[in-house]
Amino acid sequence: MLSTEVNTEATGASKPDAIHCRRTDGRSFSGRAEQQGAQHEEVRPKTAIRVLIVEDEQLTALFIKTLLVDNEYEVVDMALTGAEAIAKAIDQRPDLILMDITLQGAMNGVQAAHEIKKRLDIPVVFITACSDERTMEESKISEPYGYIIKPFVPKELISTMKMALYRYELQKKLQESEERFRLLFEQESDAIIIFDVVSGIISDINTAAQNLYGYEKNEVVEKDLLLLMNEDNYKNLCERFTKTAEGSAFILLRVEHCKKDGTPVPVSCRGRIIKFNGKEHVFLSMRDITDKIRQEEENAFMQARLMQTEKMAALGILSAGIAHEINNPMAFIASNLSTMDKYIKRITQYTGELFQVLEAEGSAASVAQINDMKKELKIDYLLQDAADMIAESASGAERVKKIVQDLKIFTHQGNDEPELFDVHECMEKTINIVWHELKYKATINREYGDVPLIKGHSHQIGQVFMNLLVNAAHAMEKEGVITIKTRASDGSICVSIADTGCGIPEKNMIRIFDPFFTTKEEGIGSGLGLSIAYDIVTNKHHGRLTVASKVGAGTTFTIQLPCTEP
Repeated sequence: MLSTEVNTEATGASKPDAIHCRRTDGRSFSGRAEQQGAQHEEVRPKTAIRVLIVEDEQLTALFIKTLLVDNEYEVVDMALTGAEAIAKAIDQRPDLILMDITLQGAMNGVQAAHEIKKRLDIPVVFITACSDERTMEESKISEPYGYIIKPFVPKELISTMKMALYRYELQKKLQESEERFRLLFEQESDAIIIFDVVSGIISDINTAAQNLYGYEKNEVVEKDLLLLMNEDNYKNLCERFTKTAEGSAFILLRVEHCKKDGTPVPVSCRGRIIKFNGKEHVFLSMRDITDKIRQEEENAFMQARLMQTEKMAALGILSAGIAHEINNPMAFIASNLSTMDKYIKRITQYTGELFQVLEAEGSAASVAQINDMKKELKIDYLLQDAADMIAESASGAERVKKIVQDLKIFTHQGNDEPELFDVHECMEKTINIVWHELKYKATINREYGDVPLIKGHSHQIGQVFMNLLVNAAHAMEKEGVITIKTRASDGSICVSIADTGCGIPEKNMIRIFDPFFTTKEEGIGSGLGLSIAYDIVTNKHHGRLTVASKVGAGTTFTIQLPCTEP
């Protein structure tokens, strides 16, 4: 407990020059009150700051009140106990509380300040004669804005109050800034991660990042960034931000991160280096580009399909022109070859009979002379070889005619009406078209079953067969076997095309029908063949296209088509 005497100078000055506070235990302290005037200029508050004084010694409280009023502060009330301080703080809502630590009653100033802090946002400055380490440590629980150790001089109290209010305003602005940042941070639709530049440890993530990766915040914060990406992507990210100056932005258009369940997620990244908690951090925002990539692939696929359709239409026009331009001369060639074949046969018959008559009726010398000339001129060989050449030429002409006819399977693009067709005939026509790709690489093994006609678009199914047969040939580094099987099953037909090639690695199986996915060297394959085949079978004909493969053993594609109209 404190007792206070206020002495004045003999000159009768109206303001206190010094105060002496005596405790009931006999100890005392003194404080020097400084004259206000020309010697000491004080910057007074422009508006009255409302102060609550919590002090159990009334004389000390009155002295502090007088001092504050003289410095244009407004004392809203005074309290003697902790409970009273809490009640008056709630009622008056002061701008600042001056709180003695040692108070009357069961609650001390630290406890009272702590209770006030839990309910109100009001800065507290402790006034205490206890400066021991334990008291200072215990007082931290209420996060005071300052300490005044008794005895004190008035200027020290005013300066501490001003500093406390200044700190409070700064902290309030900082808190408001942090709240605005947190609001924007959490409401941002892009995923945001803040991580340490040196260690790669994640400091914070927003709600969008939690939703993107499937983690709760406590599962990610203080964890390594490698939790969300593989080492290659992490190294790539580090290379980018280490080359970026502080405050400058860097962009990664497409990288692959990893969700909690192991699912890869493609994202675009934009980041910059910032100061966070006194250390350099990377502020990294990510945007899930799965839908964007899917849309781009769909657009590219549709564009490729359009180009393919246009190519096939052009092929149709070309084939029609070829058929017109080739069929007429080929008709003459075939007709002439047929006539020449008849001529050769007649000549052969004539020469044969001529030699028989000569041998029967001619002289021995004449027969010998004619036989020698016949052998020298190789008449028998020439007649037989001429017949063979005519037969080969006729066969070639017939093949040209068949190729032109078979091209029609790919030229009916304008006919959107499904029609009945024979799968075996469609397959044979396709083999004939791509035979130049197959004859040096594979032996064709046909295992055709008894299958019904199906209704659909033969030119589209022919295109599927062509893509699968060419892929099978390309899969074989040396000569192998392509086995084609057909069978009927439960209202549908199944066509399987199996090769003895290199096989498909398991990691590529899930992407085998993706547009533009190819394992061939750049410039060799477009990556559209299988995706177009899949689209034709599943979407255009409501069937199924499946694949089974084993590395080093080969690959089998199975087409299942309904017998009913698609």
